[in-house]
Amino acid sequence: MAIFSLLNHLIDFLISPVHQLDPVPQLVLLSLVSTLLLLFIFKKVSNQESIKLHKNKIFGNFLEIAIYRDQFRRSLICQGKVMKHNLLYLKAIGTPLMIIMFPMILVCLQLEYRLGYQVLKPGTAFIIEAQVAQPPSAPPSDILDTVTISTSESVALESPAMRIPNSGQIFWQARIITADTTNAISLSLPGSPEPVVKNLAVDNQTGRFTPESRKMSSLWDIIVSGEDPIPPESAINSIRITYAPAEYRFFQWTFSPIIYFFILTLLFGLAVKPFMKVNI
Repeated sequence: MAIFSLLNHLIDFLISPVHQLDPVPQLVLLSLVSTLLLLFIFKKVSNQESIKLHKNKIFGNFLEIAIYRDQFRRSLICQGKVMKHNLLYLKAIGTPLMIIMFPMILVCLQLEYRLGYQVLKPGTAFIIEAQVAQPPSAPPSDILDTVTISTSESVALESPAMRIPNSGQIFWQARIITADTTNAISLSLPGSPEPVVKNLAVDNQTGRFTPESRKMSSLWDIIVSGEDPIPPESAINSIRITYAPAEYRFFQWTFSPIIYFFILTLLFGLAVKPFMKVNI
């Protein structure tokens, strides 16, 4: 868990120079840097000569099929060679692609933490959802009734708690009043060591934030955690804020930041790989 928390803070530091830019320039710069790093890694861990050989063999056999298309036997042999070299090509690029997949996942997660959702604006209403642990010895409704919520002065609660005992969930509707002060909510239960606090991303925040804070119950929870986890001894399992997903314009289309990143990375990769002499 400490490793991924350290990674989050390290990346915060590395990309702090572009935090003040608009989302699209951030995506462009991050995609370009990621493309250069991924191409470098791919070149170092792959057999470039083997990839180039099999690509040339595939292309050459396709040409031979076109030239000798009236010779059935020769055309059939060329088709078999195409299949053979295609399998060898996939084998040559398979391991390098698996190696760069892990940094790609980390990059996409970091993009999701920073650009995946729209921050809350003053006057915006939103939903707070809490998931409470349910000890088998206590009725679910008794546990939920003891949960209390408090907010900073810039956040106003607009509805009483809606409790769902069967699922251990509680919902509140709240609204941002101003963005000039600290924006946070806090949930408490009697007997808990301390309240669980979640900061809200409001107005012009450009740092890392996620809709959900939760306990760590699996390796995947640790990997995808963009915020420090809820302490394991807490009776609160998770807190979720309903941020709207963010989309950014690419010419006449709009895409989520991850799709936008993949499009830019593909375009940058096609443009840069001849200069880096990388065969893919």
